[in-house]
Amino acid sequence: MAQPQQSPGPRKPKRRSLTRSGWIPDYHGAWAMVFVPIILGIALSNFRFAQISLFLLWIVGYFFYFAMTKWFLARNKEPYSTPVKVYLLATVILGLTTIWAAPTLLYWTPWFAILIGSTVALTYYRKERTMVARGITIAAGVLTGAVAYDLGTYFARSTFRWLPVPVDYTMAATLPGSNWYGTVTGWNWMWLLSLVLFLYFFGTVPVVKTVIRARRSIPHLVFSIVYHVVLVALALVSAIFHWTGWVLFAVSILLLARATYFPLSMRLQGKRWTAKVIGITEIVATTLVVIALFLP
Repeated sequence: MAQPQQSPGPRKPKRRSLTRSGWIPDYHGAWAMVFVPIILGIALSNFRFAQISLFLLWIVGYFFYFAMTKWFLARNKEPYSTPVKVYLLATVILGLTTIWAAPTLLYWTPWFAILIGSTVALTYYRKERTMVARGITIAAGVLTGAVAYDLGTYFARSTFRWLPVPVDYTMAATLPGSNWYGTVTGWNWMWLLSLVLFLYFFGTVPVVKTVIRARRSIPHLVFSIVYHVVLVALALVSAIFHWTGWVLFAVSILLLARATYFPLSMRLQGKRWTAKVIGITEIVATTLVVIALFLP
């Protein structure tokens, strides 16, 4: 006699992905901003073991920021509570370890407090996706390169100890790091490199908006194109004065072409660009910018 079939029980809900549950950031375009500046700051200076702790602190701190943002914006906060607590604990431990290894790093805390505090305030008012919020986040990411460089040069700076402003050329010549021509060295080169990275990363924000979230916005499109035209002009001036090279000027023209082609091809030709394609393009663009910084 055939046994009656048992009715299947309720299906188990699919396990939430690490990204959706707040463990791994899903801001794919931010990965380059997180890694590139601090790696360059370490590479340009003298390696110190404390830079490893600083690097881990920055990465875990970014993960904590992502999880905290998810927790703050979510109606159901319970799924994000665990990653927030874990990353908070890890950030505190790494922060204390890094400060113990290099107490002079505390001089940087006011600047990061201003940037992080501004980001938290904008998140509170649901403005975390605005251009201002993105710019502040990018500034914090780029600033980590200067912090890593400061640590690797044993805090050799000017008399204004709260921020390593460009130093005199005699002092700058004794510090590691310089452009191709040797005309910009030490902290002067570190700050110029940071400025270029900030301008580039900030330019990616309107490019992505004109293709995805604001693809029908004329003001965003105009701003993006005009912004990249200005970048081309700045790269030209910088190349003429031998601050950066002509290769970077050529790359700036490619960035302008990218900012123009993707949104206009959608409007005029009906093409659809996925976030994956845009992400791959940004990886290539970031690589070209970094390489161009060290070429004539």
